[in-house]
Amino acid sequence: MGALERGGHVRGCASPPSLCADPAQRPVRWADTDGGRGQCEVHFEARGRGRKELEVGASPSKMVLGRVPRVSRLLALAHRLEQLLRTGVVKDYTEAARLGHVTRARISQIMSLLYLAPDIQEMILFLPRIERGRDPVVLHELLPIAGAPDWAKQRRLWRRLGEAFGWAGRHAPGDRPRVMFGG
Repeated sequence: MGALERGGHVRGCASPPSLCADPAQRPVRWADTDGGRGQCEVHFEARGRGRKELEVGASPSKMVLGRVPRVSRLLALAHRLEQLLRTGVVKDYTEAARLGHVTRARISQIMSLLYLAPDIQEMILFLPRIERGRDPVVLHELLPIAGAPDWAKQRRLWRRLGEAFGWAGRHAPGDRPRVMFGG
């Protein structure tokens, strides 16, 4: 280790020079005893009682607020259950229901989300996080869409669902769009 310009020691600092946008996180330069020079990125980590410690590396990203919409989680669960069924880890819907402490009918509802058109599934999986209030789309609104055998009809029903709630690509001034229902 070398002597830090601001004093103290940082272990494991060998990253290339970088620019830091955050003033609390800046490159630290040092000189080794053999004359070698280096630079690494550090940040200050808050500790108890107002103390801060110097940590090596970029500062961790800020925590994301809000919750993932329920239909997004259910669709992800449906994909996971399909994988478990395909690989033989779970024998059938009955076993999946028993393991999940739900009814077979509920497993069937969840698995029916897999019948949605791939682009609709993608939109559902990437719905924005809910910061407060109700989910913009709920399962009982999606089940009739998933029951349509034609993907073109599903897309029309999906757009109609968005129009019914005024979400089809439009939003109030100053408001964040809640759901994009495709065009």
